[in-house]
Amino acid sequence: MHNETVETTEIAPTTLSLLGLDPEALEAVVIEGTESLDTN
Repeated sequence: MHNETVETTEIAPTTLSLLGLDPEALEAVVIEGTESLDTN
């Protein structure tokens, strides 16, 4: 378990990535440079 603070903006690209989809398909991810959470 991780006890780190995450931004809600990191949830969408992380979810897409876990589903095997491209997070960069979200315009906001590209514009804001939002990164996915480390799922390791």
